[in-house]
Amino acid sequence: MLFCGYDDAGDLFVNGAGFASQFAFAELPSGTPSFTDIKLDQPIQSPGGVQWDGKHVAVVDTLSSVIYQFTIKGKKGTEVGSTPLVGGANVVQFWIQGPKVVGPEASGDDVGIWSYPSGGAVKKTLTGFVQPEGATISVVKK
Repeated sequence: MLFCGYDDAGDLFVNGAGFASQFAFAELPSGTPSFTDIKLDQPIQSPGGVQWDGKHVAVVDTLSSVIYQFTIKGKKGTEVGSTPLVGGANVVQFWIQGPKVVGPEASGDDVGIWSYPSGGAVKKTLTGFVQPEGATISVVKK
């Protein structure tokens, strides 16, 4: 397993590469001792970050730089939306903060900021990093 994220019920979702390097996705429901494999109806070519966006489980495909939103019911994940990160090269990890998503470009030196969930063209670019991968946001209260 490579990436993980919790939903608002405390369920843990993980992804990575399984048998023969195929994409794998699983859930550890809160209070249970074992993972359940989840079949997503949208193929993910290269696993990336997982985050709860307040309504859905969001998973990025690092090869296409698209974040897909899924509803999870039982052992099935149904795509309900997508966020194309246009201009984002190899976004591995991301962070959703309200109407924005931040995504470091692991194969470059930039961090992009896009609208969420619409995506599209990058709204702002931060430069001067060396192959950034991780992303998190700290909110300052005034």
